[in-house]
Amino acid sequence: MRGSCFAPSLSLGALFLGEAVKTEWFLVELILDARLIVTYPRSGLMDKVVYFAATFPYVILFTLLVTGLVQEGAMTGVKYLLTPEWSKLLDIQVWQAAAGQMFFSLSVSMGGLIMYSSYNDFRNNVYRDALVVSVMDTLTSMISGIVTFSILGAMAHDLDVDIKSVVKEGPGLAFVAYPEALLRLPVPQLWSVLFFLMLFVLGLDSEFALLENVLTSVSDEFLFLRNHKLAFCVGTAVFCYLVGLSCVTYGGNYVLTLMDVYGGGTAVLFIACFECIFLVWVYGLNRLCEDLKFMLGFRPVLYWRVTWSFFAPVILAAIFIYSLVALKPLKYENYDYPSWANSLGWCLAALSMLQIPIWAIRIKQALKPTDDWGPSDLDLKQDWIAQHEKNKEARLKKSTIQNGAASKDPSSNNAPSV
Repeated sequence: MRGSCFAPSLSLGALFLGEAVKTEWFLVELILDARLIVTYPRSGLMDKVVYFAATFPYVILFTLLVTGLVQEGAMTGVKYLLTPEWSKLLDIQVWQAAAGQMFFSLSVSMGGLIMYSSYNDFRNNVYRDALVVSVMDTLTSMISGIVTFSILGAMAHDLDVDIKSVVKEGPGLAFVAYPEALLRLPVPQLWSVLFFLMLFVLGLDSEFALLENVLTSVSDEFLFLRNHKLAFCVGTAVFCYLVGLSCVTYGGNYVLTLMDVYGGGTAVLFIACFECIFLVWVYGLNRLCEDLKFMLGFRPVLYWRVTWSFFAPVILAAIFIYSLVALKPLKYENYDYPSWANSLGWCLAALSMLQIPIWAIRIKQALKPTDDWGPSDLDLKQDWIAQHEKNKEARLKKSTIQNGAASKDPSSNNAPSV
């Protein structure tokens, strides 16, 4: 496999002006194989593949962790990773990258969590699940970072250069640091095969989730598609395959960066901000907490209520607004994207972002609950309605007591009217 597929030397303009026909055919076949696998009819075998995909990467990751940490110069890389540069806190791109990492690693604001949660039991402890997944995701990210920078530190030591000269950003980093670690293991050929098999399996795991997200969401809206699920699945996979071909040309990394920044980071940040605002401020924090109490048996603690109602929407809105104020043309390594490419990126972002104001036209109807609002199970729905009525009576009684106490307060009679 030639190195050009991971380090493109052609510009984005060249991609659209004729270089699109020059592709890495190995990668074309690879993504075709992936599409064929994810469209394979669901069976017990596919369930086992998902379990394998969730656990196998940790075997490789911990092997590389031990290998990286025992290398001479590894601690220099780890120290470089863990030593904060406080001036970077004023760089909006750092905050955007942090938010983007959180969104992608946890699949926040992409619809997948909502879709998969619909398959849960109504009383499932989502509070516990959310904490476990978030903590595991954070630990995995930290371990991956230590693996990467320990190897970069060892490379800098071997080359006798500063570590900053070997640190590069972008998806190609995984194809620099990790293969270097594999070469330092016994029987590197075997570990190389296992490592790239791991990457392929991780890609499949993500494809299962993303494809099922689209299929389920669209099928729930257009019920007739449920009778043609195989054809719908194959058609969606073919469309995604054709779009993905642009990422395996010689200029594929430029296309990938364009999609990643505008189609992922910018749009998802905007959607996440409005999700927080509408869920907590429009639907209501009290209603949300009452629903969670009905499902879990307890109300969220003060920390979560303050975070949901204030810190999360404020921080997300601040990052998004500041990123627009300090907007810079997109850049990949030493290549500055032309203005037409940035315009194309904003059009890509607008496809997702404009859905909010377009559907907000029906805001009056959306603010009124429909007759079928609530749990789908009829018995649970009756309990849920009774709980809401009980909570409403409790709030009314509390308000009456407070008003009565205020009317009996002598100082309130002498207070000046406003």
